[in-house]
Amino acid sequence: MLSLMERASLWGSGLGAVVSATALGREPLTATLCMTFFGGCCAFLIYESRRRATDETISAVGGFLRERRLARHDIDGYQQLVEIAAPLRGRAGVWALTELSHDPRLMDGLFFHARRREIAGLPEPGTEPLSWALASLHPNGYVREAAVAAMGRAPRFEFVPFLVERAVERVDAVRSAALAALRQIPAGASAESFARVAARRHAGDLAELWAIPGHEDS
Repeated sequence: MLSLMERASLWGSGLGAVVSATALGREPLTATLCMTFFGGCCAFLIYESRRRATDETISAVGGFLRERRLARHDIDGYQQLVEIAAPLRGRAGVWALTELSHDPRLMDGLFFHARRREIAGLPEPGTEPLSWALASLHPNGYVREAAVAAMGRAPRFEFVPFLVERAVERVDAVRSAALAALRQIPAGASAESFARVAARRHAGDLAELWAIPGHEDS
């Protein structure tokens, strides 16, 4: 959000750029320099406004996670978390994805309630990594499959917990897509990730992928 002074500066810079454009025929060099200057001022002010808005969003989400300290059975808390995270885009979305994926306690609770279909408002896959991750928890198998496919096309380490969850699910197509996506990501946290789902059906395929000995599907 721009302050009153910054709004006035943005309006003035925009007006300066327009006035400069009208002088292109008479003084092309001067007019071009003025347009560049005023246009640059506009771009900077807009960028600064968006940067501050993103920082405020990150601060708000971080504050929620620190203050709420979600317990596994806090359904309302996880519902609120999804409602806060789902609309995030750009830098804020990447930050939220990183925070979630690096917190096993949060992941466990989120997956638990998603499996029980207790969380409403899970998004469909959009164009953002965070939306793909959250969409992979959707109750509709076709949505989950599309989300996993999107993660497979642009693999990143933060997707691992979400892909592991899908690699042991009941729908064959989703499970196969998740295993294929995991093959593209170094298994740096394979032991920890596998431990969470080791007792689940189809965990054997994941154990085979990561060469974890002594495991068979239950």
